[in-house]
Amino acid sequence: MRIAVVEDHRFVADLLAGELRSMGHDASAVGPEGVDGVLADPPDLVVLDLQLAGLDGTELVAPLVRRGASVIVLSGTPDVTARARCVEAGALAVLDKASGLDRVVEALRRAVAGETPQSPAERATILDSAREARRGRSEALKPFAELTAREQQVLAALVAGLAVADVARELYLSVETVRSYVKSLLRKLGVGSQLAAVALANDAGWVPATRRDMATG
Repeated sequence: MRIAVVEDHRFVADLLAGELRSMGHDASAVGPEGVDGVLADPPDLVVLDLQLAGLDGTELVAPLVRRGASVIVLSGTPDVTARARCVEAGALAVLDKASGLDRVVEALRRAVAGETPQSPAERATILDSAREARRGRSEALKPFAELTAREQQVLAALVAGLAVADVARELYLSVETVRSYVKSLLRKLGVGSQLAAVALANDAGWVPATRRDMATG
């Protein structure tokens, strides 16, 4: 079996590739710079680091699967949504690096032997956790839907780090008018300060409106 271990930590990549070669497989260690080559000529199995330098590993799973490769993802992040995206894109397994090398190697051993590298229960847990996280994010974003377009523009500017006076200049409004918008959006979001509003927006994953239209509306 031809295998590529795509990992930006060279020590880990070489170690896993060595373990796979000891099982009799043609395994190579590949850094982020070699991802294009792996996509162009996918091996039978790709062991893929989720957090590649400069790349989003979740976006590589589906193209590799479409090209006929089996994919096992190695994750060092607690982000259950990212892990679920990999499973949904067709990854055979998402293995936690924190579980230790022995467990990762054992899962790879099962995969190359044609066995299931991750139990259905573990995969279901990943998907269930992601669904719960998405529901939580949806709930967290609900208050932002109550903001008017202008209030969203003001909040976007605050998130970008602008002071009230700067926001007023950007929007061609008086400082008092901007303060009125700030007061209104704080009330709708249920917070008591601009700093708290910005923190709430960041924590909820609220995506600010683009500032190209800030002078309109």
